[in-house]
Amino acid sequence: MNLTSKPKSLLRHRLTIGAAALCAVGLSGWWLAASHAKESAPSNDAVVLRHEGVRLVVPEKSPLRRSLVLETLSARTVTAPFNLPAAVEADPARLVKVLAPIAGRIVSLNKRLGDAVKSGDVLFTIDSADYAQAQSDAKKARAALELARKNIARQQELGNSDLAAKRDIEQAQNDFEQAASELARANARLAQLGAAGAQGGDGHILAVRSPISGHVVDLTAAVGGYWNDTTAP
Repeated sequence: MNLTSKPKSLLRHRLTIGAAALCAVGLSGWWLAASHAKESAPSNDAVVLRHEGVRLVVPEKSPLRRSLVLETLSARTVTAPFNLPAAVEADPARLVKVLAPIAGRIVSLNKRLGDAVKSGDVLFTIDSADYAQAQSDAKKARAALELARKNIARQQELGNSDLAAKRDIEQAQNDFEQAASELARANARLAQLGAAGAQGGDGHILAVRSPISGHVVDLTAAVGGYWNDTTAP
């Protein structure tokens, strides 16, 4: 096999051209990188943040503005839930403990636990011999007063005709005043029981009414139970 070699001068010329081309590429890449860095780098004149007294001012050309978000200020309620040991109690100024005014057996419960109640609503009814006695006393007092009124009218008529002694007229007047006082006492007793103005003398069922409007928050009685503690609600 015969090999032919190229002249050395030609080889040297090609190496020189290649080295020059590599330098040109290297210089071109450096120039592009430098240009990009110059464009991306912030200007020395752009101030990021400026202090003016107690205020912080972001200038218009500051690169920090690209990361800021502006929103309208609005009021919001912020709640922070937390758990604490506590006890729930009713306001004493708005709590009424309803007492049975007299002893007796509970006939009906008209309101239950949690029910809404208006002032004057019947809460429960109670069958009581004491209530029947109070009604009877009021009836007797009304009858005695009526009799005393008739008696004093008769004595005054006789006195005008000089047929009655002055002492008899005074006694009739005294009986009338005592009868009126007894009726007032009996009516006061009925009013205390919540039955003011009741006219029947044989009633024994008392309706206990609510003094305020609200809700039933406690119940300690049942139908058929006998209630004899007038200090317990």
